[in-house]
Formats: sequence, structure tokens, C-alpha cells
Amino acid sequence: MNEIAVVFADISYELMCELESKMHVWICLTKQNKRIVDLFWQNRVDGQGDDDVMGIGGTTTFEVFEIDHEDDLCDLLDEIYQHHCGYGMDPKLHAIQLVGIDATESLREILRDYDFTQFNKNKIGFRAVNV
Repeated sequence: MNEIAVVFADISYELMCELESKMHVWICLTKQNKRIVDLFWQNRVDGQGDDDVMGIGGTTTFEVFEIDHEDDLCDLLDEIYQHHCGYGMDPKLHAIQLVGIDATESLREILRDYDFTQFNKNKIGFRAVNV
């Protein structure tokens, strides 16, 4: 199953490790998140993390320019799709775990344009699923 996380909030090192162990993580580059990502990668380089750096996970950072994260997500979705689904890659993107953003109706509508039809709220945000 091809699933990614898109993180719009400051997160803990533990959450970063948990997410990255299961999926590729796209994370906004706040001051805190930069420290978390730097620490995460340093631990991997030092051999304290998973040996397979190119395993299930992976990390991509992005800058946030809008106060409205819906606009940021809109700008990111094409890039995310090109990266994870471009050039006939299979499997298609099955789910996106969104962290630090609510599943507003306008955001759901944006995600529906990418064939996500199921939206499940959870403790860190919500998960959009392409069923």
C-alpha cells in the first residue's frame, strides 16, 4: 500500500520516527521540525536508526508560505503526485495521513479531485483514503 504523511504542525521526534517507519513523510520546515529532521537523519547516519535508509519511509521537507494550510496542500499535491505516482509508477497513492490540519469541506473537495473519497479523523489530524 502506497501511503504518505504530510505534516503541517510541529511534531515530536517520536512521532517523526513512527510516521517515517511506515511511510514517506513530507514535513513543513519550521524551526522545531528542522531540528527534528536533522536529529532523525543524524541518528540514521550514526547507525542508531534503521539500516535501510531507503526503506519504507523517507523524508521530504517543504516550506510553508501561507497561513491557510489548505493553499499549501493544494500547491503540494501536484508535486507529491509527480514524486509518488508519476511516470506510471504502481501502486498509486492509496492514502495520505495529514498532520496538523482539519478535514474541512473545502479541503475534502480538493482531495476528491485526486480520487480520495474516505476521510477518517484521528488524534494527529486525519487520513484521506483513495478507495
